[in-house]
Amino acid sequence: MWMNAIVRNPVRKLGRPAGVSETRERLIDAASTLFASNGFAGTSLREISEGLGVSGPALLHHFGSKSRLYAEVLDRIVASMKPYLPPEHQVADREGAVAMVGAYLDWTLRYPQYSQLIMRELMENRERVDKAKNLSMKPVMDAMISYLERGQQQGKLPDFDAQVFAFFYTGAVAHFVSAAPTVRRILDSKSDDEILRRFRRTLLDSIGAMLDGFSRQGSESPGAKR
Repeated sequence: MWMNAIVRNPVRKLGRPAGVSETRERLIDAASTLFASNGFAGTSLREISEGLGVSGPALLHHFGSKSRLYAEVLDRIVASMKPYLPPEHQVADREGAVAMVGAYLDWTLRYPQYSQLIMRELMENRERVDKAKNLSMKPVMDAMISYLERGQQQGKLPDFDAQVFAFFYTGAVAHFVSAAPTVRRILDSKSDDEILRRFRRTLLDSIGAMLDGFSRQGSESPGAKR
């Protein structure tokens, strides 16, 4: 199954796309770190250019504007997610749905600053979202939701709100991973790794229990086949 391939063969860090200069890649790397830490509004082109020792005009030569640079950062984030998504047309069952959540956690742990930036994007882009021509995360969420809905349509998953379910677990993962150092201190845990291992176990058990609960609700609903 696709999720087993991810575990056995971790995806290597995405290489530089053909034809893209090293300077451009360094700028995107620096921008992704600053955007994750300070958000879109809190990050200036001057900070990015000064951090890398390039001029403002040189930065504008590569990207044209902060918005275009930000869009390229988001495109890179989405590209990094693709190996962790269910293959197109595959149908979810209980095991597959739980594994999809685990794969998203794997991605978050591998790219924590990307996850942090996505959290900021979801929370801070209220003024920009209605003007945006494209929402970078929409294809990712669509892939997850469609995977679940195909399972529901073929009777392999119970009836539940697949859209809200997908946003529920992606938000829970991103929030906990970002908060892990604080959680460690509050719970007097030995390390962040221990906290994250506990979170993985609890998260996946909880997702499985939710799916089982949805199944029981469906079987007990009026008119359900017995």
